[in-house]
Amino acid sequence: MPPYDLPSDVAPKPAPPHPAADSAGLDKLEAALNDLSKAAAAQSLTYLLLWIYLIFTVTAVTDYDLLVEKPIKLPVFDLEVGLVKFFIGAPALFWLVQLYMVRKVAVIADAIRHYLTFAEREAAKSAGNPGAVLEALRHRVDGFVITRLLARFEAVRCGDGSGPATPPLPQALTVLAAAVTLVLAPVLLHGAFQIRFLAYQSEGITWWHRLCLMAGLALSAATAREAGLTWEDTLRALRAMLVGLFGGLVPRGAAQPKGKDGGRLDWASRRLAAMVASAILAVSLLVATTPGEFLSDGVVIEGSTLGDWLTTAGLPRTLKPRAPHTNMVAAQPGGGDTAGTIVPGPLPLNLSHRDFSGRSLRRAQLSGANLKGAVFRGANLQGADLSDAQLQSALIRETNLNDANLSSADMDGVIVYRSQMVGADMNWVNLQKSKIYETDLSKADIANANLQKCQITESTLQGANLASATLDGGNLVQVNLKGATFSDASLRKVGIYDAQMQGSDLSNAKLQGAEIFNAFLQLSDFSFAQMPGADLSRAHLEGANFFKANLMGANLSRAVLHGAYLYRSDLRGANLSGSQLQGADFSESHLQGASLDGAATWKTRAHGANITAVHFRNGAELQNEWMEEDLGYQIIQWIDQTPDKKILTPERNPSHDFYLRSYRILEFMKQANDSFGGISFHDYLQIASKAMTPTGRSVYMTDLACNVEDGDYVLKATILRLVRSDYQADAESGLTAWPLAAGIADSKGCPAAAGLSDSDRDFLDALANR
Repeated sequence: MPPYDLPSDVAPKPAPPHPAADSAGLDKLEAALNDLSKAAAAQSLTYLLLWIYLIFTVTAVTDYDLLVEKPIKLPVFDLEVGLVKFFIGAPALFWLVQLYMVRKVAVIADAIRHYLTFAEREAAKSAGNPGAVLEALRHRVDGFVITRLLARFEAVRCGDGSGPATPPLPQALTVLAAAVTLVLAPVLLHGAFQIRFLAYQSEGITWWHRLCLMAGLALSAATAREAGLTWEDTLRALRAMLVGLFGGLVPRGAAQPKGKDGGRLDWASRRLAAMVASAILAVSLLVATTPGEFLSDGVVIEGSTLGDWLTTAGLPRTLKPRAPHTNMVAAQPGGGDTAGTIVPGPLPLNLSHRDFSGRSLRRAQLSGANLKGAVFRGANLQGADLSDAQLQSALIRETNLNDANLSSADMDGVIVYRSQMVGADMNWVNLQKSKIYETDLSKADIANANLQKCQITESTLQGANLASATLDGGNLVQVNLKGATFSDASLRKVGIYDAQMQGSDLSNAKLQGAEIFNAFLQLSDFSFAQMPGADLSRAHLEGANFFKANLMGANLSRAVLHGAYLYRSDLRGANLSGSQLQGADFSESHLQGASLDGAATWKTRAHGANITAVHFRNGAELQNEWMEEDLGYQIIQWIDQTPDKKILTPERNPSHDFYLRSYRILEFMKQANDSFGGISFHDYLQIASKAMTPTGRSVYMTDLACNVEDGDYVLKATILRLVRSDYQADAESGLTAWPLAAGIADSKGCPAAAGLSDSDRDFLDALANR
């Protein structure tokens, strides 16, 4: 090993070349070596320029470039290469260039070995100082870094034991230059390719980068072996450089040429190199990962996944794009209309009408982005931040939006098909006129959202929160809404068909004119709901809670209300014909003008209810004792599970709720079928029905519709009853048309009639004139 620790000012001057070394054979070897070295120097310049270009190009790629796949512009040729193609092809190209450099180093090393062997043999013939002769010969070798690095003479090669007097600083710089350019630089470039492309989230390309990194490490190790570079050489060179540059600031140690400990040091260098290579591979495989890979999402540390920790630590695993240019934004003080101070700020991301099909954008930060007309087909946006984004008319097909943040996003007219949106945050989202097909929105938070005229078909919203949402005029067909929350929501004129809504919460909801046909609403909560003119025909409402619900003019025909709780509900003018009311509780409710034609009323409880002007005939009764026992057991189960969160006052407690359910069950079990003054509820309804003629009921319904809030819904529901009775033989309404037609002729006297269509008026006139 050269004496790196000797300062250059005290190193012996090289001796002039000895005549013995000037043989013709040596001159030919020297000329061939120098020609080979000059050719390699030119190739290494190309290698360095390529490395510099690639490292600057890779580090200059932004998250925005990755998001929009901005092409890479090649210099000189003035060509553009696709971003993905560049990140696939560039590592392979550099690896091939690196491979060619390794071959050049191997060729030069072989030539140097021949040259040194011949030079030592010639120097040994010298009667003077063989070391000085070797040093002179070394200086005649070309100055290319690799050539100089390989043309080192060990003192043990000379018979006199004296080594060459090499200045330590130039030799140190040679060693460091070779180590950086041939060993370290390729590893850094391959690592840069992988790290920079992580946010694109392509597992296949990331694995390609890992393979290129492994191949690059192998070539770097081969280069170090061929060039004779060891950790010992590199550390000594670094220390010698510090001594040469800073002089006395760095302690000088005694020169320690390689001797008996050379084998041990070489073994230590190889072991250290293996450890460093293993560490690099471990980082590439376990740390530099895309979301969802390996341990990144499987290991949880203090409530956060390892991937979240890595992202927080600064590893670019997710896209956080910013607009490529900065714009001057006018800041208005206090949100007023007058312009305030002009401040520089980034433009919002303009990604309108872009196609993100097949892209992985997990946890991408796209808040406020303009994504109008964008296409997301088979994309993965799990956990992405799309809050305040503009997604009007976008197409979302077979896309993963689980746990995504879509709060306050504008999704007007968007089409969502077969996508996953489980647990998505959609507070205040605008889904007006959107269409959602076969999509899973389980446990999504859609509170305060605007879903007016939204169409949702064959989708799942189980456990979703739609509190205070607006669904006016929307359609929900074959939707799973089990356990969904619609409290304080607006569902005026909404259409819900064949839906699964067991256990849903519609308390205080506004359901005027809603059509909830053939829906399964067992144990649902309609307490305080506003439902004038709503259509719940054929609905399954076992154990449902309608406490103080407004059901004026509502259609509950053929609905199943076993054990339902309608305490203090308003059912004036409601249609309950053909409904199953066994075990239902109508206590203190208002049933004036209601139609219960053909209703089953076994053990129906209606103490204190106002039952006048009703229409009732052909009531159904249970046929045998076995049916009573079986149905009674089922009704007790429904009563025991009836939701009761708004039955009592806000000061209620669980014990009160339990007491109420227990009281209802006890009353049902002891209630006789003749508890209405010694007669059954069935007989009582028949007596009340005979006290009012169809004309009288029609007059009552007209007065009701014209004098109550939301009377227009009651009026339209009443007209619909007449329409059905006209073309259905088994749908007698118990009403006549002419009092209704006469009562609404003057819109000033009946404000509810102002919203009637011409077809409704023509139909009434036709019926009245028969």
